[in-house]
Amino acid sequence: MKKYIFCLIDDDLIYQFTCKKLIQSLELPIELIPFLNGQEALDFLLKNAKVENKLPDFIFLDINMPILNGWQFLEDYVNIKNQLCKPNLLYLVSSSIDFEDVERAAKNNLLTGYINKPISKEKILKAINLRQS
Repeated sequence: MKKYIFCLIDDDLIYQFTCKKLIQSLELPIELIPFLNGQEALDFLLKNAKVENKLPDFIFLDINMPILNGWQFLEDYVNIKNQLCKPNLLYLVSSSIDFEDVERAAKNNLLTGYINKPISKEKILKAINLRQS
């Protein structure tokens, strides 16, 4: 079975811990790479742009973070996406119920989808199934 790499970009350490435990409970070959802000994640992606086995299959991106928030990450990501040797599915994952955030996400072609927090096993498995199809 293929190993999937999940990149989790979220400044909430408790949420990161919860996601890690949730992913481990799936008992699937998944590696989780956490980042506390968008800039850390962009730096990682650029550094590993040509290293397929280090790049994520999935990016779960929070909106509200310090240094570089989710929207700012997307503005910069569009400029590096074509440098990455591996495609990924990018999801905005947020507790925001602001209609403007949901609408803005729906209009962004970089995003595969918008996932409301809390993340669940079902939402992770749905992302994996979409990647496999």
